[in-house]
Amino acid sequence: MAVNTIPPAIELLRVIAVLMDRFSDGLNPDTPVGDSVRLLLKNASPESDPEFVANRVAVGLFQVVMLAVVSLYEGVSVPALKAVVLADDQITLRWDGGSFDTFRAGIYDPGMVRASHYIARRVLQSSSSQRNQLPSRFLQLALPRLEYYKSALEVSGRRLTELRQNKITESLSGNVEPIFLFVLMSVLPGDQLSALFSFVQQFLPPDLSVTDANGKQYFIATLFRPSADVKFLIEQVAGYLELYTSPKMPIIREITRSKTQAFLEAMLQKPATANAVFANIDSILANQIQSRIGLYNILIRFLGKVAK
Repeated sequence: MAVNTIPPAIELLRVIAVLMDRFSDGLNPDTPVGDSVRLLLKNASPESDPEFVANRVAVGLFQVVMLAVVSLYEGVSVPALKAVVLADDQITLRWDGGSFDTFRAGIYDPGMVRASHYIARRVLQSSSSQRNQLPSRFLQLALPRLEYYKSALEVSGRRLTELRQNKITESLSGNVEPIFLFVLMSVLPGDQLSALFSFVQQFLPPDLSVTDANGKQYFIATLFRPSADVKFLIEQVAGYLELYTSPKMPIIREITRSKTQAFLEAMLQKPATANAVFANIDSILANQIQSRIGLYNILIRFLGKVAK
């Protein structure tokens, strides 16, 4: 597989955009092609129809939905994905456990079926015993997932705007979505992110540890050490989010939240740092939040025609 230096989450969005552009004729149900695609995809088991298997537009848009439900899984950085490659019409996904999924754009093949089952099981929490065909109700389950992504991004956008206006308490109040915390971490300059981790760590028990979604355990004293390694930084953010959101450690969660707010309030009192953060917020709002919401809007409208 070719080496790709672009972050997997960003490359995934690029691949989705490429496929959507290629198969855009099928997105409009008011056109003959779109109407044909709609009818094919409304079938609970579309691959049982030879017309679906032969229709590259219908197959390609099913693949778009498969990739879209992964595109915000566990946050904007999609930590479950370690690599995404599109080469010679072949799409390859490398997952955090080391496994690969490979299938061809617009082609119904065993690779697409395997990938759809893995995504259904891991992201949509749905399993099927019929492993030789696409998961039943995949599109129906994908619709609320994409609606959730859109809603979470809209909330994140509002919270970022409040942070942009120095309304830190409002920005961090209530139940904070993990997606927003990922976004928040991304707008902090690197030195400030390391400083946040060091600041929070001093208020936590020295022997405290967290376990990530893959069962890997980290001691906070080791996890929050200064590092310029991007992969380790992602692990640090994941560990921080566990502290911030964990229902199993309410006292630790409250300490993490209160000290995060205190750190941000102090940080934004520094004009140079505040200007850098606000510039990053403006960029994230335009290039990440709004662009993703636009993508999800298109697919939500499309699935509203084929998945109900």
